[in-house]
Amino acid sequence: MKPTEKPNTCPLTPLLTMLTGPWTLHILWVLSTFGPTRFGVLKRQLDGVSSKVLTGRLRMLEESGVIDRTYKPTIPPEVIPI
Repeated sequence: MKPTEKPNTCPLTPLLTMLTGPWTLHILWVLSTFGPTRFGVLKRQLDGVSSKVLTGRLRMLEESGVIDRTYKPTIPPEVIPI
């Protein structure tokens, strides 16, 4: 192998990187235990997480296809990460 070539990386590396991010496993555990949960309820169940971090983690999980987000046009608006 030439010095400039990178060795083959493990195909699980992106998954493990995503799962080991802050709060990710805790978020997934709460959603798997309690099912679809509104953002405010989820935030209360995750004692200590900021809204910014929770929003970022949920968006990352949704973009990865790990969770699905459902919007219900009610008053007040209801968004349920599934």
